Amino acid sequence: MKDMGFRKFKKYLQIFLQLQRINLMKRMSYPVSFIMSCSTVLLTMVLSLLFINVSFSFMDNLAGWTYYQMLAVVGSYMIIECIMWAFFGQLNAINFHIMEGTMDGILLKPIDDQFLASFWRGDPEDFMRLITGSALVVVSIENTIGLDFLNLSLFLFLIFNGTVILYSFNLIVRSVSFWVIDGSGLWLLMERVTSNSQFPVDIYYNKIVRGALTYIIPLAFVATVPAKILTNRDIDFQLVELSFVMAIFFFFVSRYFWKFSLKHYSSASS
Repeated sequence: MKDMGFRKFKKYLQIFLQLQRINLMKRMSYPVSFIMSCSTVLLTMVLSLLFINVSFSFMDNLAGWTYYQMLAVVGSYMIIECIMWAFFGQLNAINFHIMEGTMDGILLKPIDDQFLASFWRGDPEDFMRLITGSALVVVSIENTIGLDFLNLSLFLFLIFNGTVILYSFNLIVRSVSFWVIDGSGLWLLMERVTSNSQFPVDIYYNKIVRGALTYIIPLAFVATVPAKILTNRDIDFQLVELSFVMAIFFFFVSRYFWKFSLKHYSSASS
């Protein structure tokens, strides 16, 4: 039984690596376009950082967050955003697959449909976000509590949880495409909402709004909680545990909703 599980894991890992290789080859076949895409991503992140610098030129802290702690929040969000775009860029194309009738080609493959729909295509140029985000995290560490192995380990664990939460939330929203084929307005709204993860939820003084962004749309666990654990010596282990619970909960909810949505899919051949 364990041998079968290992072989299945190895099979999916090989498929994942092959898909990433194909994505990179596609992008690198047009080097000028790839360089321009990387430059655009880098410029976007520079503008985000510029906004933080301009804001802190007029104040000492934002809802109790210092400048370097804010860098940790922004850096954490960039790292998670990199993973989302570089590996799960295909989620944005689910509605196009349904509209064009190419979803059948994904569903008929002898592999888990959610896995393939998630990893089919990515944007390698978004690894620029990982480089920039990691640099901001390093600067934040050096100017707050310094390097601490426990804090850093928990931070990486929370980044993983944040990625799972953001992925699950996106999958749930994208799965609505099986009922509403062209939901571009909804996608745009959700992207605007999730982009607020680059700011600590503490900036929302209304308790109802802050609670909604913590438990209903769990933006707090995407970047705020990882940054808080990384830059504070007093570790709140309840937040770490809650982050793990939220990641598990939202992943299985998204998995169930994806399978439920597929039952309502009318294939192009039907």
